[in-house]
Amino acid sequence: MNNNATKRHCIIGAGFSGLTTARKLKELGESFDILDANSGIGGLWHTGAYDSAHLVSSKQDTQFKDFPMPESYPSFPGKKQMQRYLQQYAEHFGMAEHVQLNTYVNRVRPADDYDTTREWFVEVEGEPTPRCYATVAIANGHLSGMSAPRKPTYPGEFTGEIRYATAYRNANDFAGKRILVVGAGNTGCDIAVDSSRIADYTAISMRSGKHFIPKTFLGIPLSDLEGDGTLGDWFDRLALRTINWLSFGRYERYGLPKPTHRILDKHPTINSQLLYQLQHGEITVRREIKQYDGNRVEFVDGTREAFDIIMFAVGYDVSFPMLKPYDQILVWEDRLPILFMGMMAPNYRGLFFAGLGQAQSGGGPLFQGGGDILGRMMAKEIRSDIGVMTLIRNHPESSQAGRNLIEKLDMTSLKGHVVRTSICNLLILLDKIECPDAPR
Repeated sequence: MNNNATKRHCIIGAGFSGLTTARKLKELGESFDILDANSGIGGLWHTGAYDSAHLVSSKQDTQFKDFPMPESYPSFPGKKQMQRYLQQYAEHFGMAEHVQLNTYVNRVRPADDYDTTREWFVEVEGEPTPRCYATVAIANGHLSGMSAPRKPTYPGEFTGEIRYATAYRNANDFAGKRILVVGAGNTGCDIAVDSSRIADYTAISMRSGKHFIPKTFLGIPLSDLEGDGTLGDWFDRLALRTINWLSFGRYERYGLPKPTHRILDKHPTINSQLLYQLQHGEITVRREIKQYDGNRVEFVDGTREAFDIIMFAVGYDVSFPMLKPYDQILVWEDRLPILFMGMMAPNYRGLFFAGLGQAQSGGGPLFQGGGDILGRMMAKEIRSDIGVMTLIRNHPESSQAGRNLIEKLDMTSLKGHVVRTSICNLLILLDKIECPDAPR
């Protein structure tokens, strides 16, 4: 790179992915800033998560191995505990001093002289002059408040209030109202359970059947029982089906539709409280919405009910609001970005993405591995005349049996052991292309 480059990195987001990337950069002696729009460290756990949010994987499966959560934490810590944990993690390893809070990034774009410097401009709200960085890592979180909620549309007009899960914090204003929650993922189920304790009436609308997985079995967090995959998918499915049967029995007993997909084929819903509330008559299951008629909703089975609020929790679209469409930095397909190995902008040097994709296990070790990979790549990018993408493309062991490395982001929910294996393989590849590293 140009010798006059700033030699400084920018990380957008002070959550799991941003902090682990920063930790590796710090270990490598790199200069960097962490910019975060929130008023405190923690990313999703500081601002984005609703008040009743807890881990769905255990603290043992989520914590960083060299920075365990306090013994006083329960098996499934909540929002405030997770925010405090990430704050302490940042302070312990020296990242906190690099974090600039209440700093909203409006735009990230190539510098005016990018063709010669390979630098990036970061435009911060309230600052008239853009900041200049050698690399940028966007770690704003695909489940954060910066994500774009999916907004289904149906025939007719609903005269009540429509809300989206991205803005949900608690059910305090549901008192005395009739609530319809649309979506049976982890967030939708949690909101329905919250609502059932306050609202006059709560229903949950499901397009199709889901596999519900208990958080614990025999008092042990289920995520702590995950195997290494050596016995194959068939064994994992059989074990989980057995645990589900012993825990819940037949879904039809709860009024739930029967799933049409195999267990583990889709991202699981880990929730026992929904089924508990269903058995107590506190939540009613409804089919998919067919149409609106004033304050009434008609479902595909012909059922019609009146509601005051519809809360949509049907997922999020990956969104990078700081990348403006008119800059044409990324190409999108089916609402997903085309990336190099899911981590880099294919047509530019120095623009990285952290924390994308999904795993079925706890995040700590996986985020740490991802941060190590990204930090090493960013350091190599700034120190090398040849870009990381070019080095990876040209290495004989990088194609992985002809796999295309520039492709649409894969949001398939992967098993933890699959992700861990991929991380190990990629770290080995980074060694081979001589990405810098530091002992830990």
